[in-house]
Amino acid sequence: MIRANLVIAPATGDAWWYPYPFLNPNIVPGGYLGVSGYIIGIAVAIIGVAALVVWVGRRRAASASSRSPFESRTVQK
Repeated sequence: MIRANLVIAPATGDAWWYPYPFLNPNIVPGGYLGVSGYIIGIAVAIIGVAALVVWVGRRRAASASSRSPFESRTVQK
């Protein structure tokens, strides 16, 4: 966010360059506050997906460990 104000955009010649439009406070409604909203939203989404993956993994591990080690699966022919 600090470096972007010091780089000239190669395509447009603007006095700033941001790699993604949602990070550009010059075009996002609300300026830096709007950009911080996008950043927080993306972080919440990533944390939510990670929590879901951990939950599914733990649930599958718990169901696998609840089976008896002597229990065998029969294959029907």
